[in-house]
Amino acid sequence: MDKRLKRILTGKFESLLPLAPAATSKSGALFFTSANGSLIFKSIKSFEAKKMLRELPMYIAHFQANPESLLTKFCGLYYSSKNRMYFMVMKNIMPRSIELKACYDLKGSTHGRSVPPEKRKGPTSALQDLDLPGPLPLASPGDYDKLQRLVQADAALLETLQTIDYSLLVCIGYPRGGSSDGGAWHSGGAEHYWIGIIDMLIHYDSRVAVGVLLQKVYKDASWQPPTPYAQRFVAMAAKNFTVGSPVRQHQLLHKPGLYSPPAADGWPYAVYPGLYPPPLPLVPYLPAPYQAVA
Repeated sequence: MDKRLKRILTGKFESLLPLAPAATSKSGALFFTSANGSLIFKSIKSFEAKKMLRELPMYIAHFQANPESLLTKFCGLYYSSKNRMYFMVMKNIMPRSIELKACYDLKGSTHGRSVPPEKRKGPTSALQDLDLPGPLPLASPGDYDKLQRLVQADAALLETLQTIDYSLLVCIGYPRGGSSDGGAWHSGGAEHYWIGIIDMLIHYDSRVAVGVLLQKVYKDASWQPPTPYAQRFVAMAAKNFTVGSPVRQHQLLHKPGLYSPPAADGWPYAVYPGLYPPPLPLVPYLPAPYQAVA
């Protein structure tokens, strides 16, 4: 077991501070990194841990079908009896040997989605949707098409699982020296992107539905029901990346919105019965294979 994880589970947070500075999210979650920076330890609430365990079979099946998925790669779930806290272990999307330029946490929402200048503490502070100056260029049309296919497949799963409030984390930087880029997306220039979908443990239940209702007073609020949330998320990814002419981003999608697995074959409930009651009606499924529209 990683020594830092052992200290976390035994409640010795103070001893970690000289080794790996802890961060705290808006939700109050604690973050630590492993000694080599390849793993992230995050505290989560009990309902998030239960959701994670309940959905694990579908999560594994999704990665088997989509090995290049952008979803967070969970490596473990632990419970600290001393602190009565759950900690999940996940793979860091960024290799340690990079020079970080900026990070963006993108949801597709515009309400309140900007970080005030006084709260920006260098490249490790994640900026938000309204802070992104423009579409990020990708090196080739193939890269753009691939990214959109991955986002659509991942968002389809999250919609099926009735998940909301997830984000597309985009880290921009440069590999140091001759180091590996760690599977980065290339911009066609010096910059590289490390991209992943994070914060996937908010389930759209009655409690969250009330929060969504309350947020309706704001235009384009962050929280939405699973289907419109996923549709907006897919549209955001199409808009915030480009290749060649910016017009191309509008030509690739068959039509706006998310395409979810068909209900006719009973997936996923026939495979994992009792996982969840069937979600709200899903929008039409995009026939495979994915085809770009000329």
